[in-house]
Amino acid sequence: MANTEDATGSAVPIAVNLFPQLEVRYSDGYKAAKAIVGFGNLVKTLGIVAGVIIALIALSLSERLSGIFFVAGALFGVLVWLGLFVSGIVICAQGQLLLATLDSAVNTSPFLDNSQRALVMSLSANSTSWSQSSYSSEPGISGQNAELKCSKCKCFGSYLVAISPEHVKCKGCGYEWNPLNGAEISTTAPSR
Repeated sequence: MANTEDATGSAVPIAVNLFPQLEVRYSDGYKAAKAIVGFGNLVKTLGIVAGVIIALIALSLSERLSGIFFVAGALFGVLVWLGLFVSGIVICAQGQLLLATLDSAVNTSPFLDNSQRALVMSLSANSTSWSQSSYSSEPGISGQNAELKCSKCKCFGSYLVAISPEHVKCKGCGYEWNPLNGAEISTTAPSR
């Protein structure tokens, strides 16, 4: 962050848009983590294939030679499969740990807002669980780039609770509205 001086001579930070550099750094990290997970899955698959091939070779040799070759070959096939499968699981776990670490880094970065976090983490607005989830200053439900704020008290973020995609309640003032059209939602029971 760059600094400038205010009227009292104190240093005041100026916001610098670091998103382009951070987007490249984090997207490269996510690509590497996904590649590690993919490689782990490949090792697990190759373990299964190698185990089956070794067992089939042992079966074909046991028909010409003694049956002990099938038992020994099948045992060796199981050991190859087990070794490669466990190695693949460990490799996948390393990739998943890297993904979790990147998610944590992106989530706690003071240089990103929530819409940028969702973009970097490849999250879509449609994947949100609407059961009593809290809004953050992410793009509104309609997909616009404006931040969702309470029109009464201007609260945003964790002060907004999504009852459904068409029903948001502000914890600050209690106002309820439909974010798709801005219409107020009446919560009083109709009089008889």
